[in-house]
Amino acid sequence: MRVFSTSRALRNHYNAALQTNQFIDKAITIGELFSKIVLVPGRVFIDPETRLLLLAKASEFENFIKLQIERDLFSFLHNSDYIFRFFEELSGEKVSVDDIDIYDTYEEYAEHLAILKELMQRYRKLLDEHALTDPIFLPEVYELNRAYLMGIKSVEIELEGYLTAFEMELLQEASRITEVKIILHANSYNLKLQERFKALGFDLQPGYRYTLNLSPYTIESSELYDPKITVQTESFSERVLQVAFIKKKISEFVLEKKIDPADIVVILPSESFATTLALYDEENNFNFAMGLPFTTTLFMKRIDAIMAYFDHPTQEQKERLKRFMSGIEAAYDVMRLHYSDVVSMELFLKIVEPFCIGNEESVQKIINEQLFEFKKLAGLLEGSTFKIYLKLLMQRLASVTIDDVRGGKVTVMGVLETRGSCFDGVIVVDFNDSFVPKKSQKDLFLSSAIKSQVGLPTSKDREALQKYFYQRLFENASEVAISYVSGESQIPSKFLTELGIKKAQGSDEEGYSRILYEKNSLKGFEPREITAPYDFRSRPLSATGLKAYLSCKRKFYYNYIARLKGHEIPLDMPKESEVGQWLHALLEEVYTTHKSFDDAAALHRAIDKAFEEHKSKGEMGRYLVRLWLERLEPFYANEVERFKSGYRIHALEKDLKTLRYGITLTGKVDRIDTRDGMLSIIDYKSGSIDLAQTAGQVEKATDFQLEFYALLASQLGEVEDANYYELKTGYLRKEIMLNEKIERLDEILQELAGITEINFEMTEDKAVCRFCDYVHLCGRG
Repeated sequence: MRVFSTSRALRNHYNAALQTNQFIDKAITIGELFSKIVLVPGRVFIDPETRLLLLAKASEFENFIKLQIERDLFSFLHNSDYIFRFFEELSGEKVSVDDIDIYDTYEEYAEHLAILKELMQRYRKLLDEHALTDPIFLPEVYELNRAYLMGIKSVEIELEGYLTAFEMELLQEASRITEVKIILHANSYNLKLQERFKALGFDLQPGYRYTLNLSPYTIESSELYDPKITVQTESFSERVLQVAFIKKKISEFVLEKKIDPADIVVILPSESFATTLALYDEENNFNFAMGLPFTTTLFMKRIDAIMAYFDHPTQEQKERLKRFMSGIEAAYDVMRLHYSDVVSMELFLKIVEPFCIGNEESVQKIINEQLFEFKKLAGLLEGSTFKIYLKLLMQRLASVTIDDVRGGKVTVMGVLETRGSCFDGVIVVDFNDSFVPKKSQKDLFLSSAIKSQVGLPTSKDREALQKYFYQRLFENASEVAISYVSGESQIPSKFLTELGIKKAQGSDEEGYSRILYEKNSLKGFEPREITAPYDFRSRPLSATGLKAYLSCKRKFYYNYIARLKGHEIPLDMPKESEVGQWLHALLEEVYTTHKSFDDAAALHRAIDKAFEEHKSKGEMGRYLVRLWLERLEPFYANEVERFKSGYRIHALEKDLKTLRYGITLTGKVDRIDTRDGMLSIIDYKSGSIDLAQTAGQVEKATDFQLEFYALLASQLGEVEDANYYELKTGYLRKEIMLNEKIERLDEILQELAGITEINFEMTEDKAVCRFCDYVHLCGRG
């Protein structure tokens, strides 16, 4: 009987055997082998839900709090994983808490170990009361399934990985009944496994492939292997560009190296990257062996949006919630009413039921299975609020994956799943120090030093095992390509140096960006070239519109011709422009009833009164406006001096139009003052101001707002000057190049008046794109 490390390796064995004209040997995975050769008479293995229940009950003693694990249900269920991992580690290596005490010379862990020992004893007692057993107690209670082993002529194990002390004991006992052979590769990263076999009398050397016979202990064969690993590496400043790297390498492997796509694997050290990769898989080239996250389903998005809004009712969360509530508003209202109430399991399931409707069949099946198992927690959850029920259910579902059924030929997986499998083409992304090797989280209760002394695997042992998997994967491949992110907080994995692989000297990021974006950047939108008839004389032109045209013709097209408007989610924190508009409104209200002030304090009081009478700006908005009003002291003083010098308010928020070179200019002037029959234009500014100071700046100018206002106001009288009122300093900023800019504006208007067709090309100045609403539409995002 053949035994393989993973079900994938097992499938590969059967697929290869089917190509031959002979009988196929029986084969199973190593996990199945161990489950079949042990028996626990009179006991049933505990299920995951009951396991949590009994451990929680076992933890109900006074000293447990000293482990600093919260006793509230949500925290305990989350942290129970750490406890079970520790117990499983002790069980696997056949180490007791008392064994650890011997090596804990300075009694650093004595108190914690005593608590864990009591927890284990209490948990075991509860298992005995229910005639159950847990895998963590298996070494103490098992019997060898001799009948099963006697029915097998021989066992041949393709070992890729590690054997615990208990697993080794089982194989040794099995070898007394039937022949047991182990095939393994020895290298510098599985030294701990080699030490385990050395204790049995096998002297293994790195660089050899061995066949070991445990019946009796002999080395049947040893074969030197020294494959040459050739690796291409590239680094990127942006993580998402690795998707383009994957696509390019697959194309090269298939077209240039003639590798079958089914023999190519993409390794994701961080499986979170699978979601990003799936988003760009328009061709359905990939099959995701790890499945796709359940968090991407409509069910999870709905519940997550509800919880986010209930816990933090911001405007942003409210708008997000609206997107998912269509058709289930009544069910949402019921959930809202009971969210903080203590409920029963029965009521919880009844409230959640409407949210389960309308999902895909595969998603619905998972939901039904998880809810069936979740019901078993009813006793533990008694007296809990609906919110706790929902959080625990979401926690369970967050770890679930959906089988990928798209059928792509290129396999995407984590490195652990590659055990025993061979691929001709290997692509690994995220080969960064933060991901490769993946850092262990198991050393919670003991230091690595104590673990090493007592014989438990340390974090370094586990990291070495991951390196072993990578090296075996690379050794079996004909082509290997690796990428990583390089930046201030990201460095390539030190494992590259260990493997003798040269680090990349960067990459053609512009080229990779084109692979990722260019072919799809305008899919379903406008063509790359946009040329269309347009007559500036047929429509009003504002200063803002002219600025858009002069800055980027494509932006002008999208905004003023295609009428494409960006979608903005309302936020609790108002934008600076909104605060500016509110300040404008307050000043307009005050100056509508008072054409001048001779006292700064009186002006201050008038604006404060207007502010207090308007309560509809929202708490955050009112706070920001109030901050601005406190900063306006210089403005109040400067206004009084201006009025004393003879200026009076002539017009506020004045809508005006005028015809110039056949083009209708339009605009709303914030304020027009008058003195001695002359007009002074004022535009309030709460933000930064940049005025032209030289003829060269006038020639390149795109902002003609004050010039528009001066031309518009000239219908009302002679214009003396045009100014920006800088509210944060309280000073007027005069447009000193007003006449020169009007002359330049006239040149532009004359040119526009003669245009009948425009090539709405994108600007060459990409700095303009930085805050543009259409940056992604243009493929420059």
